[in-house]
Amino acid sequence: MPLHLLLVLCAQAILFLIWIIWAFRWFFDIRADAVARSGQTVPGPSATLQAFRHGFTAPRYASQRWRLGLLTLPLLALSLLVPFII
Repeated sequence: MPLHLLLVLCAQAILFLIWIIWAFRWFFDIRADAVARSGQTVPGPSATLQAFRHGFTAPRYASQRWRLGLLTLPLLALSLLVPFII
Protein backbone atom coordinates (compact mmCIF):
# COMPACT_ATOMS: atom_id res chain seq x y z
CA MET A 1 0.00 0.00 0.00
CA PRO A 2 1.49 3.37 -0.97
CA LEU A 3 2.37 5.70 1.86
CA HIS A 4 0.23 8.58 0.58
CA LEU A 5 -2.82 6.31 0.45
CA LEU A 6 -2.17 5.21 4.01
CA LEU A 7 -1.90 8.85 5.13
CA VAL A 8 -5.17 9.76 3.42
CA LEU A 9 -6.96 6.79 4.98
CA CYS A 10 -5.59 7.67 8.44
CA ALA A 11 -6.72 11.28 8.03
CA GLN A 12 -10.12 10.03 6.92
CA ALA A 13 -10.36 7.73 9.95
CA ILE A 14 -9.48 10.55 12.35
CA LEU A 15 -11.99 12.91 10.75
CA PHE A 16 -14.65 10.22 10.87
CA LEU A 17 -13.97 9.57 14.55
CA ILE A 18 -14.36 13.29 15.30
CA TRP A 19 -17.54 13.37 13.19
CA ILE A 20 -18.98 10.42 15.12
CA ILE A 21 -18.27 12.11 18.46
CA TRP A 22 -20.00 15.34 17.37
CA ALA A 23 -22.95 13.45 15.87
CA PHE A 24 -23.52 11.48 19.06
CA ARG A 25 -23.26 14.62 21.18
CA TRP A 26 -25.93 16.20 18.97
CA PHE A 27 -28.15 13.11 19.17
CA PHE A 28 -27.81 12.91 22.94
CA ASP A 29 -28.71 16.60 23.24
CA ILE A 30 -31.78 15.99 21.08
CA ARG A 31 -32.73 12.98 23.21
CA ALA A 32 -32.37 15.06 26.39
CA ASP A 33 -34.66 17.62 24.80
CA ALA A 34 -37.21 14.88 24.00
CA VAL A 35 -37.04 13.56 27.58
CA ALA A 36 -37.55 17.07 28.94
CA ARG A 37 -40.54 17.64 26.64
CA SER A 38 -42.29 14.38 27.47
CA GLY A 39 -41.33 14.16 31.14
CA GLN A 40 -40.65 10.44 30.70
CA THR A 41 -37.41 8.48 30.58
CA VAL A 42 -38.42 6.91 27.28
CA PRO A 43 -40.17 9.59 25.22
CA GLY A 44 -42.81 8.58 22.72
CA PRO A 45 -42.63 9.05 18.95
CA SER A 46 -44.35 12.42 19.05
CA ALA A 47 -41.91 13.97 21.53
CA THR A 48 -38.98 12.39 19.70
CA LEU A 49 -40.05 13.76 16.31
CA GLN A 50 -40.64 17.21 17.80
CA ALA A 51 -37.19 17.11 19.38
CA PHE A 52 -35.57 16.10 16.08
CA ARG A 53 -37.42 18.87 14.25
CA HIS A 54 -36.22 21.26 16.94
CA GLY A 55 -32.69 19.86 16.54
CA PHE A 56 -32.71 20.63 12.82
CA THR A 57 -34.17 24.13 13.11
CA ALA A 58 -33.47 25.65 16.53
CA PRO A 59 -30.71 28.24 16.93
CA ARG A 60 -29.59 26.37 20.06
CA TYR A 61 -28.24 23.55 17.89
CA ALA A 62 -26.83 25.75 15.12
CA SER A 63 -23.21 25.41 16.19
CA GLN A 64 -23.49 21.63 16.35
CA ARG A 65 -25.08 21.51 12.89
CA TRP A 66 -22.33 23.76 11.50
CA ARG A 67 -19.60 21.61 13.02
CA LEU A 68 -21.09 18.45 11.55
CA GLY A 69 -21.50 20.11 8.16
CA LEU A 70 -17.97 21.47 8.16
CA LEU A 71 -16.56 18.09 9.17
CA THR A 72 -18.62 16.35 6.49
CA LEU A 73 -17.08 18.36 3.64
CA PRO A 74 -13.43 17.29 4.11
CA LEU A 75 -14.60 13.76 4.89
CA LEU A 76 -16.42 13.60 1.56
CA ALA A 77 -13.48 15.23 -0.23
CA LEU A 78 -11.10 12.59 1.13
CA SER A 79 -13.54 9.86 0.15
CA LEU A 80 -13.61 11.18 -3.40
CA LEU A 81 -9.82 11.46 -3.43
CA VAL A 82 -9.11 7.82 -2.49
CA PRO A 83 -10.00 6.26 -5.90
CA PHE A 84 -7.63 8.64 -7.66
CA ILE A 85 -4.80 7.74 -5.29
CA ILE A 86 -5.26 4.00 -5.80
